[in-house]
Amino acid sequence: MTESRIGILGGTFDPIHLGHLGLAIEAINKLELRQIFLVPSFLSPHKTNQIITPIESRVKMAHLAVKPYADIVVSTLEAERGGISYTVDTVTFFSDKFPKDEIFFLAGMDSFVDMGYWRSFQRIFELSNIAIAARPGIKTPDVNGCLQNWFGDENPYIRVNSDKFLEKFVRRDKNKQIIFFQPKPCPVASSEIRSMVAEGKKVKNLLPAKVENYIIGHHLYQATPPA
Repeated sequence: MTESRIGILGGTFDPIHLGHLGLAIEAINKLELRQIFLVPSFLSPHKTNQIITPIESRVKMAHLAVKPYADIVVSTLEAERGGISYTVDTVTFFSDKFPKDEIFFLAGMDSFVDMGYWRSFQRIFELSNIAIAARPGIKTPDVNGCLQNWFGDENPYIRVNSDKFLEKFVRRDKNKQIIFFQPKPCPVASSEIRSMVAEGKKVKNLLPAKVENYIIGHHLYQATPPA
C-alpha cells in the first residue's frame, strides 16, 4: 500500500528563482505531495557544452531558497555523485529510498517531447509518475503520438478524462500515470537572470532575497569579475 507521494524536481538551478519555487509549491498542492526534492544537477547531459556555475554555489543557493519551506527539500544526490546527471539514476535512487511512496517526476513541457530519447527512458516511466508543467507559448504536444513513437505497439498508456488536469494518461500494466498541469506562468528564466546581473540590472523581484544577496556577495554572473 502506498504511504504518500513525493516529487522530484531536477535542474541546473543556475540560479534558483521564484519560478522554481512557485512550481514546487503548485506541484505540492495539485499533486498532493508530502514532500518535493529539488535536485541540482552536477552536469546535465543536455548542457555539457555550457559554462555552468560550480555545483557548490548552486546547491548553496538552493538551500537558501527553500529554507522557509518545510516540504521543499534540497537533495545533493547528483552533486555528490558527480559526472553527468542522468534522470534514470536519480529516479531509481528515490524509488529505492522510498519504496512505499508514489514518485512523481516533474518536468517542463519542452522536456517531455525529448523524454523518449533519454537514457533508459522506459525505466523512468516504470518507476515514476510523470508530471508535466505546461508553459505559456509552448503548445501541448501530441502525447499519444509521442508515446506511440517511443513505445511502439506496446504503448502501455491510455488517455482518460480529467477535470483536474489538462491531460491525463494511465498505464495499463502498472499503477502509474502521466499528468499535464497548468502552473502559474513563470515570468523569467535562469538565463535571463544571469544576463540581467551581468548587465547590472535589478533582479530583486525574481529571486529570494537571500539568493540575491549570495549572488552579489560572491560576485556571480558578473561580466567582469572584481579586481
